[in-house]
Amino acid sequence: MGIRRPVCVFSLLFVLILSVLMLLYDSSDSGRQSGRYDGIELGVEGTVKKIENKNDKSVIHLKVISETDKELSENILIYLSNEEFKRAQLHIGQTVGIRGRMNLFRPAYNRGQFDMREYYRNKHYSYVCYDGHVENKGEAYNHLKDALYRIRLRTETVFEHYYSERYSGIIKALVLAERSDLDEDVREQYKNAGISHILALSGLHIVTMGFILFGGIRKTGVPKTPAACLATGCTVLYCIMTGMPTSAVRAMIMFLVSMGAVLLNRTNDLRTSAAIAAFIMLVINPSYLYEAGFRLSFAAVIGIGLVYPSVRVIVQYLFDRNRVLRLHRSDKRMVRAVMALLRTLLFSLSLQITTAPLTMWYYYQLPAYGIIVNLLVIPLAGILLAGSLITGIAGNIVLSMSAAEHGTAVSAVCTASGTAADGLCRISSLLTSGILRLYDLVTEGANRLPGGIIITGRPMAWQMAVYYLTVAAAVLMGYCLMHQEQRLRRAALRQMDHRKYGTAEGISALRNRIVRYLRIRSAVLICILFAGSVVLFARIRPGYEISALYAGQGQCIVMHGEDIPSVMFDCGSTDVKELGKYTVVPFLKYCGIGKIDTVFVSHLDTDHVSGLIEILDMETSGIAIGRIIIPEGDVQISSENYMPLMKAACRRGIPVYTLAGGDEIEYGRLRLTCLAPDKSRNTYEDLNEGSLVVSVRYNGHNNSDNFSALMTGDISSAVEDDLTEGGPGEYDWLQVAHHGSRSAANAWFIQTIRPRVAVISAGINNRYGHPHEETLELLKESGETLICVTSEAGEIDTVISRGKTEIRKYIH
Repeated sequence: MGIRRPVCVFSLLFVLILSVLMLLYDSSDSGRQSGRYDGIELGVEGTVKKIENKNDKSVIHLKVISETDKELSENILIYLSNEEFKRAQLHIGQTVGIRGRMNLFRPAYNRGQFDMREYYRNKHYSYVCYDGHVENKGEAYNHLKDALYRIRLRTETVFEHYYSERYSGIIKALVLAERSDLDEDVREQYKNAGISHILALSGLHIVTMGFILFGGIRKTGVPKTPAACLATGCTVLYCIMTGMPTSAVRAMIMFLVSMGAVLLNRTNDLRTSAAIAAFIMLVINPSYLYEAGFRLSFAAVIGIGLVYPSVRVIVQYLFDRNRVLRLHRSDKRMVRAVMALLRTLLFSLSLQITTAPLTMWYYYQLPAYGIIVNLLVIPLAGILLAGSLITGIAGNIVLSMSAAEHGTAVSAVCTASGTAADGLCRISSLLTSGILRLYDLVTEGANRLPGGIIITGRPMAWQMAVYYLTVAAAVLMGYCLMHQEQRLRRAALRQMDHRKYGTAEGISALRNRIVRYLRIRSAVLICILFAGSVVLFARIRPGYEISALYAGQGQCIVMHGEDIPSVMFDCGSTDVKELGKYTVVPFLKYCGIGKIDTVFVSHLDTDHVSGLIEILDMETSGIAIGRIIIPEGDVQISSENYMPLMKAACRRGIPVYTLAGGDEIEYGRLRLTCLAPDKSRNTYEDLNEGSLVVSVRYNGHNNSDNFSALMTGDISSAVEDDLTEGGPGEYDWLQVAHHGSRSAANAWFIQTIRPRVAVISAGINNRYGHPHEETLELLKESGETLICVTSEAGEIDTVISRGKTEIRKYIH
């Protein structure tokens, strides 16, 4: 197979060598930014590469012109207010001078969190400016790209008029690769159902539409060469208009290769054209190799071009290939329909075989019913794209006609009703809206089913390598199986002259031997694939792990491990928006945690509970919560967060309990004892005073694995005095109270518990100055305490396994 396709072999070797080189390059810090312009107001000059129009801002992608400063010779993302953008009247390809405060992109501070800095670094963007101001601009610009940009804006206007707000966002993402207007609920709904690929510009559909256009032009009598040039030109212009996303670039190159094969009267081969596309893309920009879109896109192509033919043959041999082929050619329509459905199911399974590991790597979950949902969705995707394109093209015609009549395009769509183009737009938009409505019904139904999301966690790199090697081996042996069948049948023909096989019984026995041989080999290959899947899904976890997440000016601590249920202490922040959605839930999924057995809320201040309320409101997050425990006392009921928490828990059917000093909970090897609030006190002055204080004792498999932690919420030094009088004992791990405030720690308390590790949750550059220097000095006086602050280290993990305790900081 490789000798017959040398381009595939060459491209594969090139990708492997490039991967090793980029891995070595990435391990060094040579490509890292110094960040010396971070927070500095700067004037930059560059060329406008791309313009995005958001609700209240316009985003300019600027290619900076700098011959001396390497850090400023890359791209910069600049946000302009809509008023500033209208005043500047910028065009694609125009040289402009812009002034504003430069900022580094936000990095990830926790596992599972999206690393915006790394994402844009791979795209060669160095800084982002949120308050740009245009100082000067040139006259010249790229007329072709700017015209395509204007067409794109007009097309967006068309979609906004003919579709609802929800559906127009989906259509823009599908047709124009514009995802800024896509509803977050739609994005999450489609992702959980396993059809998020619908929300991306499909490379397969671009190629298909290109060939349809080529065939249509040929039917008008245009010779082959001009027709191929016209179809290719339209495809290239369309890809440029959409901003050249990864899937569009791949599809464009594959279509060019396919058109070349047509002109040269050569057979068009999917695997060869995909290999050429990968080679060209990586030569132009090696950073494509880091992009999730590139990996998923080519993984899908490999699933279609390599895995599906092999898996189909393996399954056919498992059930006797001749019998399967006879069923495909059956005279009964119902039988043929069932076989076609099974073939589609096998096609969808082949895509999952190649893309599932990458989905687990980037999203930490798999849709349980994704294969079935795709059976209903994929057949209509082509109709959806075609109908949307018709709406866009016809709508642009309506705009042009109305502008010619009225001399302006303002509200032009509204005045063009009654025209043939407008009628076509309404019919096509009605059809596509119906398809999207069906998609909504299917995805909502799938998401409501029990176990709709499988929280897998992120696999290790070696697990993915082993899995893909087993898939490659199974696929290769599947192709070899076809050649073995041919050899066996040729050998059987040579034995027909022998007396033993001269009879009908002998021929049947020989055939049965061949079928049995191929069936056994097919079963072995399926077992190999299953073994690879077992390796991929296996998770090696420590016995006990406690993770203090970076939650800005807030707190979230999660205890989890092989020997204990998952327990969370607090989940809130005052300065990190949507903490639950973008920080806590991704972390839990990254670790493979699908259920939090108990959530302890130290008190009901916003910086300790806002994220929990948000997670409770996220019904499709895939994270289950067993129960919630809050401190006993009237002061907590008076909090503004009390009723929102109660209502959100009630909607999810989650019980809420109160806890006070002396109460105790046991989970196997884990024992949690409540030390405060004091039951004898009916009232506390404020929420902080009435915080839960929980003693955590983990009894490992041996004494060296034993571990203790103390959760103190936001208690004051006065409450610490009360705890000290009760003799709380020594602890290995301490959550320093009140984010390290000077009012929440005293020397007597620290000397009594003698923590080996003291963790402080505080936000970067927070307005309170936490942690205070007095608290840090107090912790340093012991000389034995390791002080870890989330604002400096990001997520802080304490791992206890096999008699060893390890402290891991996400940011070194």
